[in-house]
Amino acid sequence: MPPSPIERRLVLTPPPAEVYALLTQAQDRWWCQKVTPAAKVGEVATLRFTDGATLRLQALAMDPAERVAWRVVESSVTGWTGSTIAFLLRPHMTQTSLTLVHERLGVGPTGPDRARAEQLWSLRLESLTALVRYGAGQPG
Repeated sequence: MPPSPIERRLVLTPPPAEVYALLTQAQDRWWCQKVTPAAKVGEVATLRFTDGATLRLQALAMDPAERVAWRVVESSVTGWTGSTIAFLLRPHMTQTSLTLVHERLGVGPTGPDRARAEQLWSLRLESLTALVRYGAGQPG
C-alpha cells in the first residue's frame, strides 16, 4: 500500500489567477532560492534551494483557474523522484482556497523522511502565506 499523500489547505486573499501566478512565476519569492520555471505543460522547471537541494519538475497541468501539477523527475531529497505535486485552486468567496497534494512520495508513512517532507511543505506554505500577507516570503 502506498503511503498516504501529504495534503494541506490554505485560504489566501488574492483571486485564483494571482495565486496561480505566484505558484508558477514567483517560486523564488516563496519556495526556493533560484528557479528556472516551466512555462507550459511538458516543460521542466529547476528549483535550487539554499541548503543545496534541487528539484526538477515536469509540468503536468497549468490551468490558472484550477490547478498546477508537476511530476518530480529528479530530486536530491530522499523519496521525491517520481512523486507528483499538485496545487488545486478554487474560488472561496472573494478569496482562493489552495490545496497542496503531494502524492506517490517514495517514503514510508512514518519515519524521518516523511517527517522531513511534511516539515518542508509546512515551511514553504508558511512562506507563501507570508508573501501574500506581508509582501515577502522566506524561500528555502
